[in-house]
Amino acid sequence: MQIASASARRALSTRLRNLRPEGTLVSFDTDYRPSGWHSPQEAADVMDRFAGLADIVLASWDDETALHDSLTPEAAAQRLAALGPCEVIVKTGADGAHLLVGTQLHHTPAVVPARVLDTTAAGDAFAGGYLAARITGRAPPRPSGPQAGSPQWWSPTPGRSHPRVFRCCQPSDELRGRSTADPGLARRH
Repeated sequence: MQIASASARRALSTRLRNLRPEGTLVSFDTDYRPSGWHSPQEAADVMDRFAGLADIVLASWDDETALHDSLTPEAAAQRLAALGPCEVIVKTGADGAHLLVGTQLHHTPAVVPARVLDTTAAGDAFAGGYLAARITGRAPPRPSGPQAGSPQWWSPTPGRSHPRVFRCCQPSDELRGRSTADPGLARRH
């Protein structure tokens, strides 16, 4: 977002507004980089606008603290959910992630590897794994569900291929706010 002109942002916003009613899943990862913005307020305003157009928002607590003075990951998730997305994930680095779906907030601790080789693009890998899990039908972890305490389900497994997120992926009824059924994103054209 930070390298796009105001007119490009408007065009993208219009395009996303047109795609969502067609069943296209829209995800947005905030990924705040201060050097790309005129001001933190501009970044906050633009990111909030696009978060409101998304079905799934992935944000880091660091970004939320820098832009909105969020005191807790839970508060950050609730702030973002109030903008309109059905699922909000607030990444907290080595502490894991906080997921808010509807009114259900769940913390999933990070799986700590024996040895960290490189953290470059760790957030992107997390987002890719999460989205791949969702579009292939895996439900988000729930405190009482079989995946509670098993954050590995949304992390890519070395040596396995994961489907790309294509425009044809459709969100479930729950993700669109039409029912309380388990949100699976496996339906495709």
